[in-house]
Amino acid sequence: MIRRFGVVVALVLSGLGGLVAAPRQLTLDDAITIALRENKKVQIARLGVEKAKSQVREAFGNALPSLDLTAQLNRNTQVPIFFIPNFEDPSAGLTPIRVGLNNQYFVTAQARQILFNSAVFTGIGASKIY
Repeated sequence: MIRRFGVVVALVLSGLGGLVAAPRQLTLDDAITIALRENKKVQIARLGVEKAKSQVREAFGNALPSLDLTAQLNRNTQVPIFFIPNFEDPSAGLTPIRVGLNNQYFVTAQARQILFNSAVFTGIGASKIY
């Protein structure tokens, strides 16, 4: 049993030897391209540029108008009923009063535009430096 296991392991390991990659020939341009792509400082610099571009878009976005739209539906399976006493005839007991509807719809729309905010204009001016 152990001998069979040893033979199987030896065969598997001998087959893995062919999977080792041969050394690759690189031109100087290829080596420079790979070095620039894999360099951590270059990657950090690229991320810094992307961050600056995002901040520029954010600065301009603060000056743009915004529109908010909200819709709501309330479905009452049973209309609420309140019981109040009959003030004209107290011996009559409680009077049921239905309040509300089966379906209630609410829709709101809100538009906003900044007319003047010095911080927004300062941000837009500073973003042009990038």
